[in-house]
Amino acid sequence: MDDVYRTQLGTRLRELRERVGLSVDQAAEKIGIHRTTWYHYQSGRTIPDFLMAVRICRALDCELGELVPDAFLAPEERRRRRR
Repeated sequence: MDDVYRTQLGTRLRELRERVGLSVDQAAEKIGIHRTTWYHYQSGRTIPDFLMAVRICRALDCELGELVPDAFLAPEERRRRRR
């Protein structure tokens, strides 16, 4: 399940970044991290800790719950997210 989480978290990060129209470099700069670190998060190589997740959410104008991968959501939450 860890691999599923990592992969889906990376996908969610990419989707949220693209939603606000930021490049990888812009997102990394806004969060205050190196772009390689962002690539590691987005590829699933590394999982951000809680405080970093909060910083990411501020930069991407989203809530923490939006970072939760679909695999961990109840079916009704998955449907709601897709709307």
